[in-house]
Amino acid sequence: MNSLVRRSAQQLSLWRTYCVKHNAPEAASPGRNAGRPNYEEFIAGHQRHAQCSIVVQSYAELYNYCSSFGSIMGAHHYCVRQDETLHYILLEYATSDEAATAIGAGVTNGELSGVPVRSPFLWFRAAGGGRRGPKLVANTAPALLSLDGTRQVDQGHLLGLLRGAADIEEQVQQLHEHTRLNELGIRMRFLAALQVQQAIAGMFPAAQAQPFGSSVNGFGRMGCDLDLILRFDSDMGAKSPLEAAVPSRLVYHTKENLSNGRSQTQRHMECFGDMLHLFLPGVCHVRRILQARVPIIKYHHEHLDLEVDLSMSNL
Repeated sequence: MNSLVRRSAQQLSLWRTYCVKHNAPEAASPGRNAGRPNYEEFIAGHQRHAQCSIVVQSYAELYNYCSSFGSIMGAHHYCVRQDETLHYILLEYATSDEAATAIGAGVTNGELSGVPVRSPFLWFRAAGGGRRGPKLVANTAPALLSLDGTRQVDQGHLLGLLRGAADIEEQVQQLHEHTRLNELGIRMRFLAALQVQQAIAGMFPAAQAQPFGSSVNGFGRMGCDLDLILRFDSDMGAKSPLEAAVPSRLVYHTKENLSNGRSQTQRHMECFGDMLHLFLPGVCHVRRILQARVPIIKYHHEHLDLEVDLSMSNL
């Protein structure tokens, strides 16, 4: 990165640190934050968006076809290769049930080897092939909400903006506005988390794959990796107010592990790494770094053009 961009990035980091440390108005003004969700609301909201979303290659006939499964609230376009030959559309339905219906209507491709996996990542084949689909409806596809939503800003363009700024404060603002993680980037990260969570939901119904770090704290930049933590400490018991008032007396049996906590975590992570490598669509280049202070699994998601670090502890 050019030295001017690097210096501006350092200034931005120092400015944010100062605001947090000193509770400066720029960081903590009630007026500035009015109406903004807190951390728990932000996480819950984007988890709902992910549960209502699917990712499909193609668009022209796609909208009318997918509209037969429910109301499409938004469509976001992005590319994952520099040559722009691989295009994806993130479709968001009004409800998670509608998204589940669309996913459930998917079929497997008998021409390909491998174990079929049900997931929100699909591709749209030409009409006339395989099983007959639902009757198309005469809808007009809306304009795509985000073009090139995952692409980082061109460095030459960014340098021109910074050189044209009146002072360092404007440079910091310009740098932040043009490099921060956009809404589509956040949605894609929560979809990656949902894919992992759904993959293990059959055996671990209370497990949660939660993004943390720069992807959700507002400091994320376009192209940053995703930090995920697998949590198994949620209550699998009460599902209704009545059940909450009277806790269940039925408790799941759990297989006892005689190894120490760290060794147990490493073995669990190794198993999850095998699952990611062998079965999850889009996951490639899986690397297990189990001897680190915090054991992690690193992988690349080719459908999202995203680097992911998965752990079972963020300490």
